[in-house]
Amino acid sequence: MDSFRWIRTGRREIPAHRDGVTIDTSGAGRLMTIAGKMLPDLDAAATDRFWLETTRDAHTATAPVFGVILVRDRLDMTQAIAAGRAWQRLHLTLNAEGLSAQPLNQPVEMIDRHQMLGRSDEIGSALATLARTEGWEATFVFRLGHDVIVHFCTGKKLS
Repeated sequence: MDSFRWIRTGRREIPAHRDGVTIDTSGAGRLMTIAGKMLPDLDAAATDRFWLETTRDAHTATAPVFGVILVRDRLDMTQAIAAGRAWQRLHLTLNAEGLSAQPLNQPVEMIDRHQMLGRSDEIGSALATLARTEGWEATFVFRLGHDVIVHFCTGKKLS
């Protein structure tokens, strides 16, 4: 429910809140975006299913590069702040070079969620295996690629 509160789909909800994730940036196709703004909002379960499918089928399936920022102890605030600053510098540099990057931090967030709920965690070990570094922990995951902007009305690529 916490995540659901940040997803803005309705045409009145987007300008009213001016925060969160909007349907315009969710990776939905043009027709789905238009329909999403006109139809009644989805409930939390349907929104979660849509978000999972879009993340799997669009966001991660089309990303040519994934990146991970690693630290020795991701719960150490000094290291967390340094990682955030590194992300800011990297993101600005990529943008200046005409590239786009998007945080995909759900895997790192799920490590904490599993711990909080007392569940076994497979995500932390999977990230460690991907990173191939002993004694380092993933603190930030992102995707990277070329920026492609599609005009809302014509569907033509602008860049």
